[in-house]
Amino acid sequence: MPDKVIILISILGALSCSPKHVDQKVRSASEYAKLFKLDQEGVGLSIYTSDRADIPVFTWNGKTIAENIVCLSFTQISYLDALGKISFLKGVPHFNGIYDDTLRLDLSRKKIAQTGVHGSNTEQIIELQPDLIIFSAQSDLSNMSHLKNLGFSRMPFLAHLENHPLGRLEWVKCFGVITGSLNQAISYYDIIADKYHKLVATNEKAVHVFVGYNWNNSWYVAGGNSYMAQFVKDAGGRFLLANDHHRGNFNISREHAIELLARADVWLHPGYGTMSYDEIRHIEALEKLTKPNLRIYNNNKRTNKNKANDFWQSGIVRPDLVLTDLKKIVAGEDDGLIYYRRM
Repeated sequence: MPDKVIILISILGALSCSPKHVDQKVRSASEYAKLFKLDQEGVGLSIYTSDRADIPVFTWNGKTIAENIVCLSFTQISYLDALGKISFLKGVPHFNGIYDDTLRLDLSRKKIAQTGVHGSNTEQIIELQPDLIIFSAQSDLSNMSHLKNLGFSRMPFLAHLENHPLGRLEWVKCFGVITGSLNQAISYYDIIADKYHKLVATNEKAVHVFVGYNWNNSWYVAGGNSYMAQFVKDAGGRFLLANDHHRGNFNISREHAIELLARADVWLHPGYGTMSYDEIRHIEALEKLTKPNLRIYNNNKRTNKNKANDFWQSGIVRPDLVLTDLKKIVAGEDDGLIYYRRM
């Protein structure tokens, strides 16, 4: 059975056993997400650019349901899909960026609008007259400003800035509020979070993990306060920059990168499109300075012919499956990996 079918069945199975009602006064508060808040009734949504910000950059009254939504990144579509709200989707950047064949063909058949990379086709967006435009950090800000001036509601998607895998997952509650399905979103979150918690390693292994890549002779690594650092910790590995405080990727010197790689037992994410070791063996001093048994894995096993990578789509709403992969990698097991491939 293809991997994508297994993931779909797992999601549908989780939703089928969801309770019909959740006490929103008790459960609407976020557990790990730091960049959004729901009011006590689970009706009002507020989004912030920082966990230290007092003024929200976006608010939404959950009594209003957005049934006509434009998503300007492919990751956002996965949240609607998890809630069974794909019918609310009226615009996507383009079809080729969608990993799931069935979903891509279905959206194409229904003639869902293609709004261009980063929302470049503003005329198409205006023609759709959407209830809500969900944009990301990569979206064209001048176009977003223009759409704001025309009176369109725009919700910033900041899940990528959350520093815990479950915080990224928890953004499903935001999508629950705007689509009038918060109870379902809370149930979905609870089920996947429970699966994740049951997988968290209880003992740390002496496996040192480096997460980073070389781009145009510059090194970028995941910070010690990032979701990837948390993933590695929960998988039982030792994150090499555990004492660092960056929440996302940041640039380090060549010397620092070589020093970290020399200590690494596992190297994750050597490059977005990197498929084989031959593509990175040219990196200066890689073979001379690293351990002879260094294991390298990339998160692009589920990449289709259009280079759409499902790690950044279904993976964000199934962190339990990503953690399953990482636990196997830390344990030295390569069989049955879903999102990762050994180089």
